[in-house]
Amino acid sequence: MVACALACPLAVAKSATKCAADLWEPDEGATPNMLQVKQKLEMTPVVESITQAKAQQLANRAEALANTIRQKMEPHGENPVAEVSHQHKIRFFFHIFKGEGERFQKLAIRIVKEQMLSIQSALPNSYEVYFTTVGTLWDNSSINSSGLNCSTCYRGAHLNQGWESVTQQALFEYCHNNPAEQVAYIHTKGGYHPRKVNHKFRRFLMKGVTSKECSTMTAKCNVCSSRFSPMPHPHAPGNMWQAKCSYIRKLAPPTFFEQNMSLVSAMGQRPFSKDWAIGSGRYAAEHWVHSHPDVEPCDVYAGGYRYAYVLEQPQVDGTWVPQLYAGIRFPLIKYAVHAPGSWPKWVQWRCREWMKLYHKLPTPKEMRKKWKFQQVLTGVDLPKVCSP
Repeated sequence: MVACALACPLAVAKSATKCAADLWEPDEGATPNMLQVKQKLEMTPVVESITQAKAQQLANRAEALANTIRQKMEPHGENPVAEVSHQHKIRFFFHIFKGEGERFQKLAIRIVKEQMLSIQSALPNSYEVYFTTVGTLWDNSSINSSGLNCSTCYRGAHLNQGWESVTQQALFEYCHNNPAEQVAYIHTKGGYHPRKVNHKFRRFLMKGVTSKECSTMTAKCNVCSSRFSPMPHPHAPGNMWQAKCSYIRKLAPPTFFEQNMSLVSAMGQRPFSKDWAIGSGRYAAEHWVHSHPDVEPCDVYAGGYRYAYVLEQPQVDGTWVPQLYAGIRFPLIKYAVHAPGSWPKWVQWRCREWMKLYHKLPTPKEMRKKWKFQQVLTGVDLPKVCSP
């Protein structure tokens, strides 16, 4: 917006500030103060003829208005999703749920504070946090108590109800505007179902997503998490991960992904009957980031854990040391906590899903090396649907 005076043609009947009003659209989380500033921008008189000197004056005025907007924002700061992170900090997109009643509100604050401390201790000068809130509204006291008032924390929309795709959509849009950046997705696991295993699982996931190994992932990776599992569908158990925006841009928009997966699910000949095993319905948000055939998954937990809630002792007590592994860490058969009735049918489903969602398949070499399909197709050729 600051550069609108120079971005808009000088000969057209628009001033820089009017241009700023046209280009800047507050999101769902815009405060009343922000909307007032937006109205002031829209009321700025149109200039019929603009000289270079006048353009400079308007540029200065636009910058002053931009500063006014920043001052009108919430104390912890607000930031449009499209704003570029010039310092190449990893932006965490944080999906936060707070339930009703004092118990759940205290629980949410405690969980968020724990997660914020994890980020701050692991990446003290290299992070930003864009957070979306769902359920009970967060007042300034809650914001301050939880650590969401940091100088690089930005508040997004608040919704009374909303699934993870809301925050993933913000991440997706950010990546489309910032293709060279790296992002992370986290959520308040255990805030909705406050079971002990969820709290243990959350800490395991956070240790991976904030690890140096994920933050500095190699060129062989474009998504990194504590654990990647290709079974029963490609996903990061618990759904917390870092990813490169250059890859995120290839994905289907999260807003429509659940609907897209419902079409996939309706194809018939499913290898599993349950939605959670297909990655459809409300489980689509967990499948989304690994749904493209170009995904290059990496994980950092060297133990034998595969997926679900059967945690190993190092995961529980936090004594494990992150070790980056590019690709599928174990033989494919080892991930079969729930084995499909037919492995060829499962492989065929993977290919049919890729074609349905993205009209693209991995190369034959990727089928063998990256996805390890031949390990479960002993004596059987790849299904015809998997042939490019």
